[in-house]
Amino acid sequence: MKTFVKQIKQKFDDMKYRSKLVFLCILVSFLPLSVMGFFCYNQTIKLLRARELSSLESTVTSVSDSLDSKISIYQNLLSYLANSNVLAQFSSYNDANAYDQYEYLNYTMDVFLNATYLQHPEIRQITIYNADGPMTHGKQLRPISDLEGERWYAPDKISTQPTWYKKKDGSLLVIQYLCEPYLTYIRSYSKNYIAIQLNADLFFGDLDRVADNFHIQTFKKNEMIYSEGEKATQLMCLIKGKVKIFKEGVGGRSQIIRLIRPVQYFGYRAYFAGENYVTAASAFETATIGFLPMNIIETQIRKNNQLAYFFIKELAMDLGISDTRTVNLTQKHIRGRLAESLLMLKDNYGLEEDGATLSIYMAREDLANLSNMTTSNAIRTLSCFSNEKIIIVDGRKIKIIDEAKLRKISRFG
Repeated sequence: MKTFVKQIKQKFDDMKYRSKLVFLCILVSFLPLSVMGFFCYNQTIKLLRARELSSLESTVTSVSDSLDSKISIYQNLLSYLANSNVLAQFSSYNDANAYDQYEYLNYTMDVFLNATYLQHPEIRQITIYNADGPMTHGKQLRPISDLEGERWYAPDKISTQPTWYKKKDGSLLVIQYLCEPYLTYIRSYSKNYIAIQLNADLFFGDLDRVADNFHIQTFKKNEMIYSEGEKATQLMCLIKGKVKIFKEGVGGRSQIIRLIRPVQYFGYRAYFAGENYVTAASAFETATIGFLPMNIIETQIRKNNQLAYFFIKELAMDLGISDTRTVNLTQKHIRGRLAESLLMLKDNYGLEEDGATLSIYMAREDLANLSNMTTSNAIRTLSCFSNEKIIIVDGRKIKIIDEAKLRKISRFG
């Protein structure tokens, strides 16, 4: 390393004075550009990651909210049952005659609990554990001694609030103390328990159904993902790569409607509208996509307000972008349309490490289809931008060197 440094120093010393000045000027000019390029690249990566994390957070949040909602439902149900005077008064029948016990157990307790079973199919069993006397009734009224053989059972852990356990057979159990019968306005708790046993498969059924029906597929460049006129049945999420949504126009010329970035959902609008696809989608480059049936999504939306709001927000944002694009593509001149497309590509996919080159390489035809112009007009306008020192074109690579001017052209059309 020291030898290499010495060689560089020797070569610099051997240079003419004018050459040294030129070299130093280039070095001084290059360093700020390198630092700025590195800074822009890092900022772009941070923004894209933040956008992707936001989308993933929405998905995780909707799953979490679904679980929280179910937990809340059964905790509230257990509290309602524990505070019900219909069930609390069972202890007063411990010493009653057989006929009164039979009347209460079959025509009061059973009727009350059976209504609960009908409303909540996930419930496997509701059981009151009797600590006050010997009275039992099938699985719905059992002696508290039945719990002594359970591994999870710890009397000091059970309280007046719902507590959750997982049983040996895989089912879920939520349990708490049962209230005393209403004798005064002050509630007190007995030594009896009330528990709800849940079928874990049904409780987590929605999540299992999502996991069982989710699949991933890889598409090659230009391979069709769905076609115009097909029935919309799947929610799609781009995991990796790039996807274009387009529509065939007059004379076989296609119009690119929008570009999909990683961790973005698409393909669901037509399902909600009750119609077939009015656009088509293909892989802009090799793309990995996750699929989930829309009927499962619809079921979850009906149960989860947060998930419904997520899709409302996504559709509203897409509608706003579509409105803006419609105005821009119909009212702006060619230069304004192409400038807007280049800026949209920058905002969607970011820049390479140099902080200036677009991270997506598009054929002139695709760029023309995105900007609603002919390919020849796209080539000619790119050449004009290049001559005006706004961009540098190297094959399919486009480097933006004067973003402020490009935004001015986009704004004023």
